[in-house]
Amino acid sequence: MDFKSEFTNIDVIAIHDDAKRRHEQGWRYVQILAVNKYDAIDLIYSYMLDGELDNVIISDVARDAVIPSISDIFLEAFVCENEIHDLFGVAFEGIAIDFLGNFYKVAEQYPMTVITPEQLAA
Repeated sequence: MDFKSEFTNIDVIAIHDDAKRRHEQGWRYVQILAVNKYDAIDLIYSYMLDGELDNVIISDVARDAVIPSISDIFLEAFVCENEIHDLFGVAFEGIAIDFLGNFYKVAEQYPMTVITPEQLAA
């Protein structure tokens, strides 16, 4: 079996419906990856079916954005959603198991951002 990987851009309003469609088609949830950019975050949702890894990208998500949770479809997504919230500041609406910002105990709020304290103060 050959392994192949695809990347597709998607709008944030379509992410929940996309996850639901994939679940109905038998796709397996793999992960949500947050890619740190200077002024935003890219979220990459990965799913696998029959040797195909499909990556769905939501580009340029604001750090204070609210994204629909997919944990009502793929329960295991609650782990990545809580992690992304605690480390990057992106909120997920409707997480099945929501740690309310206490998934990680970190010394500073949103430690994975590239914004310096001086930039934040400005």
